Amino acid sequence: MYTYTGKLNWFEYASNECVTIVFPAGFALNDPVCAYWQWTMDASGQEKSNTSQKGIINSVTKTSSEYHILFAFEYYSFDGIVGHDFSSLKVTMTNPQGELDASGAVNLELRYSDAVRVPSTVVYTGKLDWLEHAKGEMITLVIPAQVANNAPVGLYHQWTVDGAGRAKGNHLVDAKFRSVTTSSKGDVTGKFDDGYYTFDVTVKNSGRELVLKMTNPSGNRDPKAPYNLGQTDFRSLGTKKVRINDHVPLSPSAFTVSGHHYPLRNRGGPGHIPRTRDAHKAHGLCSGRHRDDLF
Repeated sequence: MYTYTGKLNWFEYASNECVTIVFPAGFALNDPVCAYWQWTMDASGQEKSNTSQKGIINSVTKTSSEYHILFAFEYYSFDGIVGHDFSSLKVTMTNPQGELDASGAVNLELRYSDAVRVPSTVVYTGKLDWLEHAKGEMITLVIPAQVANNAPVGLYHQWTVDGAGRAKGNHLVDAKFRSVTTSSKGDVTGKFDDGYYTFDVTVKNSGRELVLKMTNPSGNRDPKAPYNLGQTDFRSLGTKKVRINDHVPLSPSAFTVSGHHYPLRNRGGPGHIPRTRDAHKAHGLCSGRHRDDLF
C-alpha cells in the first residue's frame, strides 16, 4: 500500500488544503484508491467541510520511468503519474466538464509504503482543534495494518497557523504504535508520537470509531479534546449497494469492486476488520465545479 500527501487547490472551493491519497493495495487495474481533503468553502457556503472520496484505478500504463494511472470518484477524476521508485505522485484533478484549476498538477510526496497487496488499511477522519494553532482542521489517521506494538501509523493535518505564524502548514506524522492494550470491552488503545506531541488512540470494539487525544510535553490538551474520528475508507466501495439489497453481514471477509475480489485480512482484534457502513450521504450537485459525495 502507499500513502501520499500534498496541497490541493480547486477554484474558489479549495485553497492550499492538505490532501492525503491512499492506495490500500497498489497501482494495479481496479485497485481501490481514496482521497481526503477539506473544502475551504463548499458550494453551500460551509467552511472547512471534510470530504472523503473513494474509487478505483481505471487505467494503468507502465513505462520504464513511471506509472500513468487514471482513477475516478463519484464526480471528480484524477490523472496521475507515479515515479518509477514510487516516491512521488503527481495528479491533475478534473470535473466531468474537463475543467481543471489554474494551479495545474498537484505534487504529492510518499509518506508510507509496504509490500502488502491485499487491502488491509483502515482510515479514520475527523476534526482537530489545538489551542490557537488548529481550528476545525480536517485530520486523517491511516493505519496500514493494525493497532499493535511497533505497527505503523500515519496522522496528517494542517495547522490553521503554526508556531512560526505560517498559515496552513502541513503537520505530517509517521510513527509506530507503542503501549498497546485491549480493554475488557474489546476497545484497543495505543500511543505514538512525533518527537513533541503525543497521541493516544482508542479504536472502539465496533471498529467504526476512533477516539484521539493529543498532548504536548507539558501535558496540555485542547478544551475540545478528545476528538472523535469515523472510519472512512475503501470498504464501502463494494458493499454500499449490495448491503441494501442483499443484507451483507456487518463484518465481511471480502469485498468486490468491478468484478475484482479482495479478501480482508483477519487481524484478530477490534478495529482490524472495520464493519461496512449503511447507505451513503450525498451533498447535491451545487455547481459544475463542486460536488461532495460522502459515504
